[in-house]
Amino acid sequence: LHIEAHSFPTRRSSDLFTGISGLSIGSLANTASIGVDSAVTVNGNVTLLAMGGTTADVYVNATGVLTVTGANSTTLMKAAEYVYFSWGGSVTVNGTGANTLTAMAGRDIYSNATITGASGKPLTVNLYSDVDNTGGGQIVFNASSRITSYGGNITLRGGTGDTTSGCAAAKTCIAGYASNSGGTAIVTGK
Repeated sequence: LHIEAHSFPTRRSSDLFTGISGLSIGSLANTASIGVDSAVTVNGNVTLLAMGGTTADVYVNATGVLTVTGANSTTLMKAAEYVYFSWGGSVTVNGTGANTLTAMAGRDIYSNATITGASGKPLTVNLYSDVDNTGGGQIVFNASSRITSYGGNITLRGGTGDTTSGCAAAKTCIAGYASNSGGTAIVTGK
């Protein structure tokens, strides 16, 4: 499934996906990828689930802009294989109060995008790779990637080595590490 605006004679693409009070697409059994290919504004929680099988992805494409404005909102993206935040795309979660963005991938999380909260509206960001505990997962931030949490926590973890009973089958392993990271972490800020 791809969320994208098409040209209609009397509609603008920005008219098509605004004013939504909540958005839930997919299920834990969903084997199809889910992509945000256009501007989408949601005043509530967002859930994008593609955890069935081993090849489904969730992504915010280069032309995708996901804006979540609901108070104390939760944005959850779960993919059997990859979660992509593509260059040129962005995710903004800026509702009143404390907000959360969680991405979980059976394999890797790639970011070339901006993920941001707003001043006075902290965004907690949780990125978990290898949630199926198969030993293959990394979290990659490319040069144009940025997370601005405005005081919210940022957690980067993986499922490799997680010994929690049943987490591999449920694809919920988060108590391990990202097995393919191997790079240097550079952290700036307060």
